[in-house]
Amino acid sequence: MLGLPGFVGLAGLWAAVCAVLGWLHRRGRLVRDWHRDALAVGVLVLAVLAFYWPLFFTESWIPKGGGDLSSFIYPIYAFAARWVKRGVIPLWNPHLYMGMPFAADNQSGLFYPLNLLFFLSTSTLTYGAVELMAVTHVFLAGLFTYVLLRDLPAFGLWRRLPGAPPGAGASEQSAPVGRVPAVAGAIAFMFSDLFVIHLGNLNIIATAAWLPLALLCFRRALARCSWGWAGWSGVVLGVAALVGHAQMFLYVGMTLALYLLFRLYVDRHEGLRVSLARIGKLCLAGGIAFGLAALSLIPAYDMTQYTVRSSLSYADASAFAIPPAGLVSILMPGFFGRGTGPFWGPWLRTEMGYVGVLPPMLAVVAVALTLRRSPLTRFWLILGGFGLLIALGGHTVLHGWTYALIPFFQKLRVPARAIFLFDFAVAVLAATGLDVLLRPLTRQARRALHTVNRGFLWVGGGLSLVGVPILGHAVITSRMSPTDVLRQHVDSMGSLVFFLLLLWAGVAWLTLRRLRLARRTALGAMAVFLIAFDLISLGAYVEIEPNDPLVGYRHDDALAFLRADPEVYRVETAAEVQGGWAPDWALLHEMDDLTGIWNPLRLGAYDVLTWVGISRDSSFYNLYNVKYLIAQRDTPVPAHFEPAFEDGQGGERVIYRNTRALPRAYMVHRTRIASGAIDALGIARSAEFDPATEVVLEKEFGAAPLDQDPGDAGGRVQIVDRGPNHIGFDVDAPLEGYL
Repeated sequence: MLGLPGFVGLAGLWAAVCAVLGWLHRRGRLVRDWHRDALAVGVLVLAVLAFYWPLFFTESWIPKGGGDLSSFIYPIYAFAARWVKRGVIPLWNPHLYMGMPFAADNQSGLFYPLNLLFFLSTSTLTYGAVELMAVTHVFLAGLFTYVLLRDLPAFGLWRRLPGAPPGAGASEQSAPVGRVPAVAGAIAFMFSDLFVIHLGNLNIIATAAWLPLALLCFRRALARCSWGWAGWSGVVLGVAALVGHAQMFLYVGMTLALYLLFRLYVDRHEGLRVSLARIGKLCLAGGIAFGLAALSLIPAYDMTQYTVRSSLSYADASAFAIPPAGLVSILMPGFFGRGTGPFWGPWLRTEMGYVGVLPPMLAVVAVALTLRRSPLTRFWLILGGFGLLIALGGHTVLHGWTYALIPFFQKLRVPARAIFLFDFAVAVLAATGLDVLLRPLTRQARRALHTVNRGFLWVGGGLSLVGVPILGHAVITSRMSPTDVLRQHVDSMGSLVFFLLLLWAGVAWLTLRRLRLARRTALGAMAVFLIAFDLISLGAYVEIEPNDPLVGYRHDDALAFLRADPEVYRVETAAEVQGGWAPDWALLHEMDDLTGIWNPLRLGAYDVLTWVGISRDSSFYNLYNVKYLIAQRDTPVPAHFEPAFEDGQGGERVIYRNTRALPRAYMVHRTRIASGAIDALGIARSAEFDPATEVVLEKEFGAAPLDQDPGDAGGRVQIVDRGPNHIGFDVDAPLEGYL
């Protein structure tokens, strides 16, 4: 928690930095007025603090209910940080799912530089540090958008500068987008729907945050004919790949490819040589990105063939798409429900792309005033349309084409996430529109602005005169309906009313600009405030959790009991108790669990060996090395499971000891040869199979099958050392056998 003292200290540091930079600029030590940019960045920091004020100033947590951040990301990062600080790169996760690859699971983010910075800068990675990692990437999304916008030409006008090198294409004017519009666009993007709804999915928002910077570097590479900037775009892409979310990284890469295709078309008159050079820059960026991230990408790609997501049918790949009816949430996010709260849409809950009300209005202004004169405006329209159509999933054919033609799309689901490309395009267009409006307008532009403003008046008037009465009637007629129905109508009515208030505020702002009733400085400040007020008001509480999400990890008495057993064993946490026990508790406490939270990249063989008709009373279950079972008191258990410890108030949970559990490592001296994997699984599931004395082989390995009775000379196996990359045994084997 930051608190008031921390806030004052942060504000003082910000003021000091701005003062020093301003002094250096006035003395001629700095050519550029960096103090103004520092002031703008400070506004972004202030906006982040305003958005997450419950997290920084009260006893609150993120996200709502803990989400993936507490149940999945936190234990993974804590495990990684623990071993990285010991100087070990953990290749294997021995604590969950009976063991699975760790470094090859790209969700671990093991080699992502910012993760390593947090891992190494804290003595013990706390949940507060992980929350700060999430908020930091929201800020980075805004910061990188600000930097990109400050690099874009004002008005989006392209013309060749005198002395520009051949192949520079249509070079931009020297005057960039103003700081105030850049701040407005940055706030719109960093508080857009993806960064609000997926706050707990740190890998998603962290990868998406690098999009503006990657596009900035690549745009410079093409505009300045610079191979150096192409290399830097590859570096940024490589860093984004190391975050560990393939889908979002693919969208970032596709954005650069779309921009290349767009520039090839716009500058098609410049010849084949220039076009080939630009294609080469994208190839260079991709090659550098692959080289930087190969340590993560190659093992991750190899691992996918062994996971439960080795491939997806199109029905699965198109699940969690935005339906056409859901597009109303782009302007009214609470119409069907938002976040983890009540939701009444007849489709799977997902992000809907809300980016505020004034930003889309400003984007419309930008299109109306600059479309014919600015190729950049056309690109943002193409990018936004592409993201929107992909987000609609199977409702449009474009998603099907990408599934069929683009590599890796067959392994991805939740197409709704592509909506962040639409939000990004809207945010950039909004900044462009605001920049246009804060500068002198031509007579033709003023007429276009008047037409646009009149259109917004008609929309607002129509919804006020028609939409409000219709929903009001629905609320009145549903008073005697079930509570859920009444709440749905009230929430939808509230969402419409709030949208209309914001719409009329936007219309008032445009009217002030059109009639020139306010100074441009005041207009800019009002626009930034309206955008921030809108997005913070509707998004700040969506993922705030008043209750500690780490309660499921705190079972001190039960953990003390389990740790008192010196043997190497596994624990099964029954599904019915995982509301009280965090599914990945074992990873955080360095113990071993049979299961874990649902992981799309778990090994497929694990599912086969644990979910295919193998119950706790079967002999094969004992091979899992599950010595303890944590279950509810009324959970049916086999007779050989004896109560060993009562956990929780009133002992509602019981830790049972499996008296037939086999050790983690031992010797057997009898083999059965199966005809294949299916036959081997059938033998293992049979009542006659005894894993304590025999092993099933899918084929012979050169030696004759064993069939020995070791008697008292069975030898001894002891685990003497183990870690994420090794396990050491002390074996005494007087007879030939299998370990």
